[in-house]
Amino acid sequence: MCKYLRHVRIRVVTQRGGEMQRLLKCVLITVLITGILWGLFVPVVAAEVADHVVISEIQTDSINGTGGTDDDWIEIYNPTGSSINLSGWHLGRDSNGGNSLTNEMEISSGTISSYGFFLIVSDDADTSLKAIADAEWAGLTFDDGDVLYLASTDITNSNPQNDPDIIDILGLDGCSPSSDAEGGAPAPNPPAAQSLQRKFSASGTTSQSLGPAWDTDNNSADFFIQTSPNPQNSSEPGPIPPFPEFSAITLFSLGLLALCGYLWLRKNHYSKDNHAC
Repeated sequence: MCKYLRHVRIRVVTQRGGEMQRLLKCVLITVLITGILWGLFVPVVAAEVADHVVISEIQTDSINGTGGTDDDWIEIYNPTGSSINLSGWHLGRDSNGGNSLTNEMEISSGTISSYGFFLIVSDDADTSLKAIADAEWAGLTFDDGDVLYLASTDITNSNPQNDPDIIDILGLDGCSPSSDAEGGAPAPNPPAAQSLQRKFSASGTTSQSLGPAWDTDNNSADFFIQTSPNPQNSSEPGPIPPFPEFSAITLFSLGLLALCGYLWLRKNHYSKDNHAC
């Protein structure tokens, strides 16, 4: 009788243990597959993605040849999760790094949505460009070697790079001193009919569901020449907000934890079987 009950008990325990093992196998496989798919398809937030509004793209000449030199524009991008009221914000231009502002404009009104854009164009720009502008800048004319400043309030005219209210700086090749550019490394001057755009990632010059917000505080490393300019305004749908970063070590640890749990329960059930009856 005892032998029969022992057999029944072992069978029940074994069935329960088998169900638990199958469950843990499913958990382990799910964790591993999730980690692989997450790494392949889900954009992550790296430390170098800006946590503030940035100058994302500029153009100085829209036509390769005669004309287009008045079609200057600046696009800014908001990589944060909150909309920002830009009323009272300022943009300044320092011609050829002269350590004093050549001209400045105030954004009188406007909001930049989270993961959204805001477009400022020259008041002398082509009608089609002005039609999509969120704001116009009177007398805006970019030159090679200029330094651009974005600030949350009025910009100090003398040595504007030292203004504590500066949010972002873009220095172009030829600015003097070159230290006016972020990282002391100016970005290249955009050729005619092309633009200068901020990167999406360290090597990303095409969108990967992330906005143009790569910011290592080095203008040369953070920008590239865009052969197909695309000025975007506040009505444009922004990129998909990035998910928080889950590193490879985190995903590996979750998988390892599931595996250890499976092995522990398997050993525990075998131990109970040996002590049955």
